[in-house]
Amino acid sequence: MALDRIRGSTDIPLSPYGEMQVHELGDKLPKLTRIYTSHLQRTLTTAKAVQAKTGGMVHIVPDLRDMQYGIFEGKPSAEVIHHIHNYVTRDPDTPIPGASLYSGEPGESFNTYKKRLMNNINNLLSYADKHPKENIGVILNRRSVNTIESVLNDDPSKLTTADGAKPGEIRAIGKNKNLWLIRHGATPWNEEDKTDSV
Repeated sequence: MALDRIRGSTDIPLSPYGEMQVHELGDKLPKLTRIYTSHLQRTLTTAKAVQAKTGGMVHIVPDLRDMQYGIFEGKPSAEVIHHIHNYVTRDPDTPIPGASLYSGEPGESFNTYKKRLMNNINNLLSYADKHPKENIGVILNRRSVNTIESVLNDDPSKLTTADGAKPGEIRAIGKNKNLWLIRHGATPWNEEDKTDSV
């Protein structure tokens, strides 16, 4: 099992196990008309695998990417998650310091991340509500799924839970349950990865 590391803006690909997970995703989803994803490999590869089985045009929206964790990216989650939780819950307007050693992206505040994520999700929810016969997929990471569920359900506990959408999990939201939140497959930096060679 892989050591869980903070991914954020770091462009980690799917592991062989993650690729297997995403190829099975299409069997769990209805036919999709649109699929939205960030530009990062782990979400884009997931989107293309979903597209191969469900149809739908893939749209790249960089603002759907994970939160930028600055100096914490690449570090073992167990060592730094309590610091990240402090930025999320106690100091949400303060950017995480430094830049990622892997992507060069600076850290951002939780509220900046939440605003860019929820602007996109609210637009997609509005579209889904007006087009009840369409099914729309959005490929996301765990923090994004948890943040969306926290905001929509007014449940702050979702922001710091270790639980949440596992790689390859799906959830339908919206008035018509036609906006599908799809967690990307496992990467070599996911504890859920079962690839022996990593």
